[in-house]
Amino acid sequence: MAFVYGKVKENFGTINLPLGRNKGDFRQHAAPRHPRGAMREAETYFEVIARLPAVPAHAGQAGGKADGADFTYLKAMPKTGRTHQIRAHLKAIGHPVICDRLYAKEKPCFLGFDRTALHAKEIIFKNAKGKEIKVEAPLPSDFTKVLEKYGLK
Repeated sequence: MAFVYGKVKENFGTINLPLGRNKGDFRQHAAPRHPRGAMREAETYFEVIARLPAVPAHAGQAGGKADGADFTYLKAMPKTGRTHQIRAHLKAIGHPVICDRLYAKEKPCFLGFDRTALHAKEIIFKNAKGKEIKVEAPLPSDFTKVLEKYGLK
């Protein structure tokens, strides 16, 4: 689950971009033209849960929107499991995760987040013996506060 900057136009979709290390910042994984090292296949499905209107600008600013942007709450489901895959893919389509200090460092944090607005609500994988394991985690309080504020919970 993620809150991202901007209004994602499609209700659902697939981001199919290979990822590799970013030449400019070794910590980032991206879909660069000239990667540092090999590019690896990566695919992420997403589904929009809600589109949220922009919140008022910070106190002291003259009644404008938050950086002129709206926000989207979505579910991201990686088919592959690359490092930073969801974060890198969402940035690649122009909708980085809110308050992501690595992939959206030029953007201010909004919606009350002081951390990357990304949460692994559920993960399913097969262990070494082939048994399917499902782990679930409830939404954290910062997520529920935003959902309540917008009447989504």
